[in-house]
Amino acid sequence: MQECAEPVGLVAKFTFGTQNDADGDNPDLFRLTGPQNVGLELGNADKKTMRPGEEIRMNALGTGKDYEFYVRLRETKPTVRGGVVKLPVAVLVEFEG
Repeated sequence: MQECAEPVGLVAKFTFGTQNDADGDNPDLFRLTGPQNVGLELGNADKKTMRPGEEIRMNALGTGKDYEFYVRLRETKPTVRGGVVKLPVAVLVEFEG
């Protein structure tokens, strides 16, 4: 966030993807094409899982500060098979005061 006024009282709302992006075996994960039996998990700064298409809210940050998110691959069922991981995820960010 560069050149923004200090966001006193503002809330940032993030939505990653849509519910249609959820893995069929584990709806907490994003569905991948390529590798089999593996999904992509996104987490907030506390490493709490963020489900596809569900809004998360946090205090808005001021100039020069960063939002932290985490990502990892998770097995959805036994026998993971390799492949190229490529997943575009739409990110919606809204601010409310």
